[in-house]
Amino acid sequence: MREEFVPRILACAFSVAALTAVANALSFVLTYLVMFGPNVSGLDEFTLAVGHVFSLPMSVGLALKCLLFGVLVAVVPIATAIAAPAGDAHVPSAVARCLVRLFIAIGALQALSLAAKYV
Repeated sequence: MREEFVPRILACAFSVAALTAVANALSFVLTYLVMFGPNVSGLDEFTLAVGHVFSLPMSVGLALKCLLFGVLVAVVPIATAIAAPAGDAHVPSAVARCLVRLFIAIGALQALSLAAKYV
């Protein structure tokens, strides 16, 4: 069983981290283009502002949150599928149960992240 689930969990966590990195890079580029246009004259000022916003503790916290989010997105559906009774008649209730559990888990992760940031 370990041979089936560990690669799936790792792949899901990696895919969430990769999507987060692409989204962050795109948002940085678009923010720079909106603020300074398509020239490099404001690159020093923009880099300094980004460095102030994304300090080392903030970046580590964001990376950890993204990794945990990816693990949750991988583990919760697997755990719900294992716990579901066999048969096609139970699939809709298992899917609904999975969505509720995933929503609660992601909400709890976000609440813990905010509590760690502001406490």
